[in-house]
Amino acid sequence: MKIRELKISAKQKLSSCFKLVITINFLHLIITLALSFLDSKTTGILQTIIAIIIAIINIALGYGLTASMLKLSRNENVEISDFIKIGFKNFKRALFLSLSILVRLLIPIILISAATLLPSIQIFMNIFGVHSADVISIFALVIIFGGLIYLFYKILSYALSTYLLIDNPELTSKEILKTSAELMKGNKLKFIGLVFSFFGWLLVVSFLGVLAAIISESLGTLVIYGLSLLLTPYITFSEINFYEDLVDVSKN
Repeated sequence: MKIRELKISAKQKLSSCFKLVITINFLHLIITLALSFLDSKTTGILQTIIAIIIAIINIALGYGLTASMLKLSRNENVEISDFIKIGFKNFKRALFLSLSILVRLLIPIILISAATLLPSIQIFMNIFGVHSADVISIFALVIIFGGLIYLFYKILSYALSTYLLIDNPELTSKEILKTSAELMKGNKLKFIGLVFSFFGWLLVVSFLGVLAAIISESLGTLVIYGLSLLLTPYITFSEINFYEDLVDVSKN
């Protein structure tokens, strides 16, 4: 399916469950904001502990929300609070998948982090009269850009992993990531095109948020959250169509 067809199909699917989708996403947003508020009110070691707990909860809720959206896109029955139940019921699998992805992203992250330290090494070498600024700067830029490209490539490769985890509970995290990479092979540019096709809408949301913020900062935040709440399901359902289209093609 073409990008335009994926988005048209997403609108059609949303039309039959729009109120429920918005309600579920709103509840998820409220919980997320409440957790963020709790985190902001703690300090020291307690803040670190709370942050870890919140990260774990968000993994569960994120999985549950995706699963609920996937069910609704398939006209399956979903209750408002199901995303919480589904998330925590499958928490262990969602956590293992998240950790597996993180491990595979560590190499580019470490390389990028290390490259940002090179200017400090350059200053240290200059103190001792060793002048190789140009070489170090170029080397740092190569590592940073190379690391970012590799990181972006890996993130795209695993873009379908959560959907695959939901549909294939018998597969391990390693198998899920391998399958996602196989499905995304040759389809990364199309996925990027799908994501960027919403860029205009995102600009509108940002612009209206800025205008509202001129009146009141709180109003600006409210406008951005409100409009994002309407736009996010459209993006999610389009991505689901993209995923299901690739799965169907792979079976034929």
